[in-house]
Amino acid sequence: MDRNNSRYNYEPLQGPEQIRTLTLRGISNGVVECTIQQIKVSEGGYQALSYNKQLGRIPLTKNLNDALHDLWNADELTSKVFWVDQICIDQEGEEKNHQVAFMGQIYKNASSVITYLGRVEDEEEEQRGLEFLKRLDSHFSPNYEKLSQAWDLNIAMSKLSELPVSRLPDDLLGGAVSERIWQWLVTLCFGEWATRLWIVQEQMLNTDNRMLHGHQLLSWDSVAVMPVLFCLRLLPDQHVNTFCATNHKSLIENPGHVVSSIFSIWRTYQHARQKAATATSFAYSLLSNMSRFENMQCRDPRDYIFALLAISSDSIDLGITPDYSKSPKQVFLDTTISMVESHANLDYLTFACRTDNSSDLIHSSWAITSPRPAHLWSRTLPFKVFSPHPFLILHARPRFFADGKTNALTLKGRILDHFSFIKSPIYQSKSFILDIRDADLTETLSQLTEALSDVICDLGITLENAAALCRTLILDPNWKPTHGQGSPTQQTAYHFWCMNVWKDMHFQGRSFCTTQQRRVCSCMNKIESDDVIAAFRGGDRLYVLRPVEGGRYRLVGDAYVDGLMFGEAYEGVDADEVDYDIELM
Repeated sequence: MDRNNSRYNYEPLQGPEQIRTLTLRGISNGVVECTIQQIKVSEGGYQALSYNKQLGRIPLTKNLNDALHDLWNADELTSKVFWVDQICIDQEGEEKNHQVAFMGQIYKNASSVITYLGRVEDEEEEQRGLEFLKRLDSHFSPNYEKLSQAWDLNIAMSKLSELPVSRLPDDLLGGAVSERIWQWLVTLCFGEWATRLWIVQEQMLNTDNRMLHGHQLLSWDSVAVMPVLFCLRLLPDQHVNTFCATNHKSLIENPGHVVSSIFSIWRTYQHARQKAATATSFAYSLLSNMSRFENMQCRDPRDYIFALLAISSDSIDLGITPDYSKSPKQVFLDTTISMVESHANLDYLTFACRTDNSSDLIHSSWAITSPRPAHLWSRTLPFKVFSPHPFLILHARPRFFADGKTNALTLKGRILDHFSFIKSPIYQSKSFILDIRDADLTETLSQLTEALSDVICDLGITLENAAALCRTLILDPNWKPTHGQGSPTQQTAYHFWCMNVWKDMHFQGRSFCTTQQRRVCSCMNKIESDDVIAAFRGGDRLYVLRPVEGGRYRLVGDAYVDGLMFGEAYEGVDADEVDYDIELM
């Protein structure tokens, strides 16, 4: 492959099932020599490369050039035939849309998928690190079957006591392993591969996944399970915190979010391998997958949708196909309209709230958007937990109106309450996430303490109001304090016990407020005094709306209002009589 600035001239693909593959022929004077040929995807016989694409196309990016060199030098790879998207797809031709839509078949039919982790800088350290990795993998392998049965990482964490292996071997405790080797392991396991959204389908669609570090092949699942072991604290997580705090090149703001996504991939991969067949069907909808993997990253925001289509159960019903000629906003709007027309609930509104677009009058506030940067991310309410409206299923689809300038969505529901006292949203510092005790952590805690103190003072300092505030902080309407008599010492101890709610608190990007009906609430994004709280048919949460001209509203975010999350506002009334049309812009 010539490294000069001339662009490769692609021959048109000869049919809709054709793809190009790359055969490495050698390296001469540092230049990769290869040939490109066309085959039917069903023929297989190629290995698909998963890698950090960086920026650009042919001529090669440095990372891809390194990958091709290491693929050629990897003795364990006896076949040198590969599919590499940056080379095998004409990035500037009309074929890109079709080939991206075809990637599901490309990865399914590959003989294997190889994730490239980068070049090796220190061979001696690499060998010590690989021996350490193999030792850890072998030691904790009795846990893997039990872990793969957990639905998500939170459930896995609750089952820790049931795992056969709960600690490191004695000879690896303390300072037996140098910090340098620990950092080698963390760098390998939390590298850029772990944050790439495209890796989701690349790993889920094939049951023979491997990793390549330098020219050494590694077991994919032995590397992918290590972040999970760190998160479960079966491995000492201070090494991860050190990496994230000191490695400015790291893309990881919150290791827990990254590990949650990796665990979903690892679990699916384990189940597919146990069935001894390629995972050809998936249980999650596109919206669910967007939720599961919202913390992963891609450079083109349109890929937050396109990269998940091949593993989404409803992609055909939604009728979405990759089209890079559309702007990101148009892609998100079209996808939302497809969901409005096919979904019997309002789950898509939650994704519209992920970015605070209430002041962007051009973008439809009810349309899904790409996630905002991690440090400005707002935590949403959990799905399918609350039922503030008696009708959780839509029997009639919302009405949609577009006149070329504005797009309006009409929903049935009603306004339940207004705001009385408002605090600004709180965003967790990286120090808070990593438990680094510095000024940034202190600032986060100060903001949280101030918000909670001001809210309780506005309501009045009573045990009932304190309990309501705790329920709002942890989004649990069933939490109750235990009433009892006791000495001041006992009462003080009780209040410290109440602080246990802090371990489950939900406040990232949320505003704590009180309402005119004297209720405590937690709302996504920044709240203004004229905003209102509404319930909608088909919604499993309450919503904050902002009035605009013409009696219309813009969606601001979801809301937890203590005492209104299980249909209390509709007790003794007929929803058909009290609900009315509310138009969202």
